[in-house]
Amino acid sequence: MVQHAARVIVSFGLMLLVGAILGPHTAQGTITFETGDFIGTVLDQGGQPVAGVTIFAQDVDGHLVARAVTDASGLYQIESLQEGEYRLTLDCRGTGYQGQTIVAEIAASGSVIVDWRLSHRYPARTIATPAIA
Repeated sequence: MVQHAARVIVSFGLMLLVGAILGPHTAQGTITFETGDFIGTVLDQGGQPVAGVTIFAQDVDGHLVARAVTDASGLYQIESLQEGEYRLTLDCRGTGYQGQTIVAEIAASGSVIVDWRLSHRYPARTIATPAIA
C-alpha cells in the first residue's frame, strides 16, 4: 500500500512537470492560446510617413490592451494579442489629421496588416489584410 501511494505521488509529480513544460492542460487535452499582431503604416494624403501617431487596441469589452506609436517611417506594430476582435483607434491629436476607429480581428496565429491613409478633411482611410508569411 505504501509503495502504491509512493508510485501515485511520483506519477502525479511527473504529470505536473510535463504539464509545466508543455503548457496548460485539461482532462480533454491541451489548451492552445493563439496570438497575432497588428502591423502597418500611417501615411499622409501624399504618401509620406507620419511619425508620432498613437494606435490604441481595445478588446470587445472596451478595455485598452495595447498601444503603439508610429516611428519616423510611419510604421507601428502591436504584438502578441489573443485571438479575437479588437477596436483599433488612430489618435491623431496634434497632427492636424482626423483619426478613425475600426474593428479588426486576429485569427489563427497571424499578423494582420492595417495601413492608414490620413486626410485633413476626412476620416482616415484604412486597408486591413492578413499578412502572408
